[in-house]
Amino acid sequence: MLPIIDSDGTAIGALDEFVESTSQVIAERRINTLICLGEKAGSASSISELWGLILSGLEPNLQDIPFGFLYSVNEHGLRIGTQPEGSTSSRPKTCFLEGTIGIPKNHPAAIPSFPITEGDDGFSVPFRRAWTSAQPAVLRESDGTLPSAISGLCIEGRGFCEPITTVIVLPIPPLSGTSIRGFLILGLNPRRPYDEDYQVFIRLLNDRLVKAVASIFLPEEQRRSREIIEENNSRHDKFSKELERRKQEAESAEATFTALAECAPIGCVVFQLDAQPRWMNKAYLDLTGTRREDFWANSHQWSSTVIPEDREYVEQQWQRLVQRQSIQPFEFRVNREWSSPVSTDEKDRMEYSWILANAFLKYDEDGEPQRILAWLTDISHQKWSQQLQAQRLEDALETKRQSENFIDMTSHEMRNPLSAILQSADGILTALKFDKSENRRRSQPREPLLLDSEAQEIIIDSAQTVILCAQHQKRIVDDILTLSKLDSNLLVICPDLVQPVTLIERAIKMYESELNSANIKLNLSIHQSYDNMNIDRVLLDPSRLLQVLINLLTNAIKFTRDRDKRAISIFLSASQKRPSAGHNNLVYIPRRLSRPDHTFSQEWGPGEDIFLQITVEDTGKGLTEDEMKLLFHRFSQASPKTYGEYGGSGLGLFISRELTELQGGEIGVASQAGHGSTFAFYIKARRPTLESADNKPSSPMETLRTPPLRRLSSHKRDRSESTRRGDFMPLTSPLDPSWTYSRVEMKNVAPAQPVEADPEARYPDLKILIVEDNLINQKVLAQQLRRAGCTTHIANHGLEALSVLARSTFYTSNHENSPMKTTSQILNDSTPPHQTSYIPNLDATSPTAPLSHSPSLPPTPPSSINNDSSSNLLEISVCLMDLEMPVMGGLSCVKRIRAMEAEGLLNRHVPVIAVTANARSEQIAIAMEAGMDLVITKPFRIPELLPQMEALVRRMGRQ
Repeated sequence: MLPIIDSDGTAIGALDEFVESTSQVIAERRINTLICLGEKAGSASSISELWGLILSGLEPNLQDIPFGFLYSVNEHGLRIGTQPEGSTSSRPKTCFLEGTIGIPKNHPAAIPSFPITEGDDGFSVPFRRAWTSAQPAVLRESDGTLPSAISGLCIEGRGFCEPITTVIVLPIPPLSGTSIRGFLILGLNPRRPYDEDYQVFIRLLNDRLVKAVASIFLPEEQRRSREIIEENNSRHDKFSKELERRKQEAESAEATFTALAECAPIGCVVFQLDAQPRWMNKAYLDLTGTRREDFWANSHQWSSTVIPEDREYVEQQWQRLVQRQSIQPFEFRVNREWSSPVSTDEKDRMEYSWILANAFLKYDEDGEPQRILAWLTDISHQKWSQQLQAQRLEDALETKRQSENFIDMTSHEMRNPLSAILQSADGILTALKFDKSENRRRSQPREPLLLDSEAQEIIIDSAQTVILCAQHQKRIVDDILTLSKLDSNLLVICPDLVQPVTLIERAIKMYESELNSANIKLNLSIHQSYDNMNIDRVLLDPSRLLQVLINLLTNAIKFTRDRDKRAISIFLSASQKRPSAGHNNLVYIPRRLSRPDHTFSQEWGPGEDIFLQITVEDTGKGLTEDEMKLLFHRFSQASPKTYGEYGGSGLGLFISRELTELQGGEIGVASQAGHGSTFAFYIKARRPTLESADNKPSSPMETLRTPPLRRLSSHKRDRSESTRRGDFMPLTSPLDPSWTYSRVEMKNVAPAQPVEADPEARYPDLKILIVEDNLINQKVLAQQLRRAGCTTHIANHGLEALSVLARSTFYTSNHENSPMKTTSQILNDSTPPHQTSYIPNLDATSPTAPLSHSPSLPPTPPSSINNDSSSNLLEISVCLMDLEMPVMGGLSCVKRIRAMEAEGLLNRHVPVIAVTANARSEQIAIAMEAGMDLVITKPFRIPELLPQMEALVRRMGRQ
């Protein structure tokens, strides 16, 4: 301060100069803070001690550091710059509060710990930003980055007691490395801007913190570095020794491998890419039949060992391999003879040997092909075994084919005479019974028959026995055919739209005569469940269902015919679930799991599954427990006594079980000795969709079924009334009271009704063309049909049948009054070239005209003779045609008939029924595909044939 003196020396004032020293004061204060921090941090011996000294060194600066939080990071640390802001680490990192400045630890802003890699609360976001940027993060109230917990915080005695609006977060990394040890949060002076001087101070402060942390960890790092170096040196020595040891092992292994390869039974060879061999073992030389020196002399010696037929193929494989294409193991032959080691037979020798080669490329370190390695195996013995097996398979198939041909031929040859036997026996019964009925009607008996009543009864009884034996033999033939298919896995299930009740009625109708002759009462009962499910037509295999039902019905008749009480009941029910027990708690034999489910094929459609359950109950002799255990096995009967009393092959029930399981069902039996037996089975059917039910044609079994039996509704008839009239009497009362039946009645007639000779008696409207080459069958069939009132015409083969059709009302004339063409002319006009090699003269003047009969046959009625007059055309209702005939067979004939219909030579569809002894389903299917309307297999009975012919004619008439 300087005085101000006037002129007379009197002090009139004082002069004092003021200099702005704020920056200097602040700088001195901040330098003192840095010095104090350095002194305190330098005395720390551990990281935990360092955290406390850092806080104590910063606390005296009341103005520039109003408050502070110090957080340490867990020992795993954080990678700098490896994760973006806001991302999370796969391993969570946690911050722990080490201390505070200016505020107590229990302050809400002082969070004890929190995960830095998760969440957005508190200091997580600014910590992650400082971590990823490796720079101090500034938080300001003005831009909204300052957490609300410390926004506007006033600290008494610090920071001029004014609200803090700016905070800085300092990351504390180590001196070396990339991990962060902690974070320091500092409140900034509220009266000073965060300018360049302030930033210099913060940067220097951060450097002090880094060096302080490094001073703690540096000795440990140095010690660890020395240990790492020593460990690396130790590892180097260890690896050097290990490398030497492994080198020796590799050399030893290579020597061992070379020795093994030399002794190996398979060939091993190494080639260069130019096909020059580098090494091969002895087995390779033996397999190819060459010497080692030959390979070194000729690089392509290997290809010359391959037989010429395979050489091109082997070279193609080589080229593909050289072009880096992958190849599969391949086979070829070499010029070296091979003989079986277990046989000296000349046929067990081969003039060449078979080799299996497995070759591949060996690449170098740069991925370039270096050499080709190949392994060769002698597979001559395998090829010889395959050849032997193929020969044996061919022999077995040939044996099987011959066996099937033998079975077919035997079946065919047995069915033809069986048909004649059955029809002849029917003829005897018809003639005798007709004569007896005529004598009863006439006042005076006819003279020609000179037999007394006892003799007639003996003949009738014998004829009936012949019929029973013939039917039994037919069943055996059918069982053998079915068994042959089962053994060959050739039996298939073919679904068709049928009515189950109609099928059962048809089976009953087939046995009507036998039931009547045995005086057996049969009842068909339909369970209420069948009507509740509204079942009309379903998809199932009708022929296989009938086969099982007929087997059971045949057994029931056989074991009931000699009992005092003779009654058979058939029960039909349905369910949506697979039945677990049968009628009267009958237990089914478990179905074998190996059976396939045929209903998954497309021809079954997507309809609902239905299980049809059929039970056959009889009043026969019954079975014991031991006898029931023997059932359902191949060639097995209940006891030897069964065969002695009733006969049979023991195949019926075995086949029934097989067929039932093939149809997705099961079969079972319940019986008690002396009280009859109950056999039941169920099959899996399928309800047709509306579209398939409308579009699918009716099956022949449904269309040509016999007239239905009379069905009585249980809801409309009183049980006592029906019992009183004798129409229905259940054999046993069902255990389940929910069983309610509708009933089908069948009256018992002791003798079978005779076929009367009067043409107007039964079928006078049937005009039948019989096409049969066997004169005996021809004669018997014609006689029986005439006795039934039918008009018959005869043709010996297919060409004669075409001649008859050319003279019938089926033929179409070009002009109304023009004469009809001769058969030869028609055949010349319409027969395909492959059928014109033999055309006999079949005009009316020919001695072999189709209407001529064997001398033993009765003369043809005048109405059936063709006089080549258009006013006297033959009336033909249906053709019965054999399949195997000379000149022209039945298949060729029916194909020609259908072709003539398509060409307009015939004016309408000709009904043709195949009558054949070929009973296999494949043969029947071929006949149907050729154009047959129906197939009847021999043997058959005329009472069974006539309703089917009438139904076919009636259906054709409607169409």
